[in-house]
Amino acid sequence: MDWISARWFRNCNLTARCWRSWPRAHEVYCDEQEALGWKWGEKKNEETKENPSLVEWEKLPEEEKEQNRGQARDIPAKLAFAGCYMVPAADGEPPFEFPPALLEELASREHTRWMRQKARDGWRYGEPRDGAKRLHPCMLPWTKGELAAYADFADRLEDKELSEEEKDKDRIAVREIPTILKVAGYTVVEASSEAGRARAAAQK
Repeated sequence: MDWISARWFRNCNLTARCWRSWPRAHEVYCDEQEALGWKWGEKKNEETKENPSLVEWEKLPEEEKEQNRGQARDIPAKLAFAGCYMVPAADGEPPFEFPPALLEELASREHTRWMRQKARDGWRYGEPRDGAKRLHPCMLPWTKGELAAYADFADRLEDKELSEEEKDKDRIAVREIPTILKVAGYTVVEASSEAGRARAAAQK
């Protein structure tokens, strides 16, 4: 994590703003799920496209809220990996877009982060999803046979590839990072650009 990313969380005023981005991450998820035809239901059902997580932030179970917080807290690490900074947004500035190859890599990293957090909470692969038994059908590698990134919890996975539909959820989560940061008054710039470095340096 670079010094600019780290400072974002050390500054108490910015941390307070960050709280507003956690519900926004959940809103993005709900919007995308509803666009795909999902609706609220008491239990997750792939056939009827019912999902108990399609509720307002305040109604989410604490464990699911923590998943959203984890996603938001990981934004600086993703930006550091991508060679990007987050800086105060200018008025009317167009949203940043990640290049396709980088977006794919960041989406894979987001899935790894999600599974690591699930594994810490006691979840493992299993179908159908069962909250009481802590079984989840998405505890799968991004690419079949490539388990190195999951070495510390590989025993909780099944060696089948994650479906494209589920991968799209992670791609959306990464694609929406600039939207989530905008809630806190920030945008993304590339460290490789002279203008991006100048804006980052101005925050020292």
